[in-house]
Parts: sequence; C-alpha cells; structure tokens
Amino acid sequence: MYSGGGVVVQWYQQIAESLKSQSPVLTGHSGFSEYLHRFKCKKSPSCICDPGCSEFVLHVLLDYPAHDYKRQKLECQLDVILELDSLSELVYGNNKDLFLQFCIKVCKIVNNRNGI
Repeated sequence: MYSGGGVVVQWYQQIAESLKSQSPVLTGHSGFSEYLHRFKCKKSPSCICDPGCSEFVLHVLLDYPAHDYKRQKLECQLDVILELDSLSELVYGNNKDLFLQFCIKVCKIVNNRNGI
C-alpha cells in the first residue's frame, strides 16, 4: 500500500506559502490605502502619487509612477503591455511566475510604506 502523506503535506506547504504571498495581489486585502481606509486604519484611501486617486491593486500594478521602471522591464521580458486587458493572460499564461513575482515585489513595497 502506498502512503503519500509526506508528499501531500510538502505539496500543501508549498501551495500555502505561495498563496500567502499571492493573496494580497489577487484579493487586494493588504496594505493598500484603499483597503486600510475601509477599516479606519488610514485617514485617506488616496495614493501618495495623486491625492485624487485611490491606492488599490490595479492602480499600483498598472499606473503607479514609482513602479514604471519595474513595469517596463517586465513588459520587455514578457513582450506584453501591462494593462487591464492583459492581466488574465498574465495571471494564467506561461509567464505567470514572472508576473506574480513583480506583483509580490510591488505589494511588499506598498505594505512597507503603509506600515504593514
């Protein structure tokens, strides 16, 4: 009889670790001003780049000026323009690991800036 319990536990730990870092990107439940403001943890949902713009996942990934270099570098690597219409392809396509690494880096920067 085959007992794959150890393999299953190891696989589950890898998935859990991966989801822990990807979850804020996929859900927006992290240190984004818009999310923190919702729970009265921040006075304003505004982004530091533009007081008239809320800081949320899509803004930080696609528009936030401080990440232009990282974003352009990734676009060159993937030969894809990062925009709303290309996100599905990036999340589910062959290059999802590179895209998710970019997302995680950006989220960590936002979390650190917002004290999370």
